[in-house]
Amino acid sequence: MKIAVLGVGLLGGSIALELRRCHPSPEALRLWARRRETLDEAVRLGVCGAEQISLTVEGAVKNADLAVICTPPASVAPLAEEVATVMPGHCVITDVASVKKSIVQLVGETSASGRFIGSHPMAGSHDSGVSSARLGLFKSATCIITPSPLVSSEDLSRVQTFWERLGCRIFTMTPEDHDRVVAAISHLPHAVAAALVNFVCTLPEEPAKFCGSGFRDTTRVAGGPSEMWAEIFMLNKDNILAALSGFAVELERIMMALQKEDVAEITKLLEEARCRRAAIGIGRSADIKTMEAE
Repeated sequence: MKIAVLGVGLLGGSIALELRRCHPSPEALRLWARRRETLDEAVRLGVCGAEQISLTVEGAVKNADLAVICTPPASVAPLAEEVATVMPGHCVITDVASVKKSIVQLVGETSASGRFIGSHPMAGSHDSGVSSARLGLFKSATCIITPSPLVSSEDLSRVQTFWERLGCRIFTMTPEDHDRVVAAISHLPHAVAAALVNFVCTLPEEPAKFCGSGFRDTTRVAGGPSEMWAEIFMLNKDNILAALSGFAVELERIMMALQKEDVAEITKLLEEARCRRAAIGIGRSADIKTMEAE
């Protein structure tokens, strides 16, 4: 397939690196970004060749079989519509955003309807920008695909094959189910990490200067780009609020056990968490994937 990558940050750059490794032919890849400086940096870092960049959407997608939009969530639908007006008739559009329902709804009102298949590779980092792009980012990562009833089985297969060749494990969900799940496992942890950092860093004893690896690991995702995460929070507001409410219930259980000095209950809660964490496989190297889709 000939692939157009629109948006050259961590995910777009990492996709380009994988594609260049698998398909070194210059014709197999085109990259687009809004800023010339971003494309020049991608060339300098070896993410792509100078002949593979374009400052126009049309130049990037004119021969593409698949266009992958790797821009912040709010820009996906407008960009998909622009792509649809200049892409070949056989081209399919997908994306990497961590919010799906609002994007799918907006795309459904544009000329891209029926040629757009939402994707969310659960891979990333708190780092951003093309300088953070790396090979192997998608190896064993989960990729959730949210096809609409309008898309053909052939187009769906094309998107699935693309992510599988990058190393992803594919799951299919409705956009609504995707947003509920991701609110709990990705967006809630970011909100909790941000709140924890803000709480600790405002204490008069300045405990943050004594923090070790446990605090760093727990709050790592709070280092992600603030504007992008604010956008994600607003686009998935209702699901995140529900997740925060559920999380507050769990915190209340711990608080009540502490107030009662109920060691048995505290031990039970901690043991439940330890066993559940082990059961879902967190900690195995193949499954350690953060869930920000810049």
